[in-house]
Amino acid sequence: MNAVTANRLFDSNPIRHDTYLVTLPLFHSFGQTVTMNAGLSVGGTLVLLPRFEHAPPWR
Repeated sequence: MNAVTANRLFDSNPIRHDTYLVTLPLFHSFGQTVTMNAGLSVGGTLVLLPRFEHAPPWR
């Protein structure tokens, strides 16, 4: 039901092919519901952003 609600909120539907940039961690319920489940439920493309790794300034 949360995925359906997110799709209604963002006006997503299977007719229009959307691409989702997944920046939230998928181990958290908000990341799973709003980006992963909502995107997959309408057949959207999910683009996963890799984890940000901060390099020390002396490298």
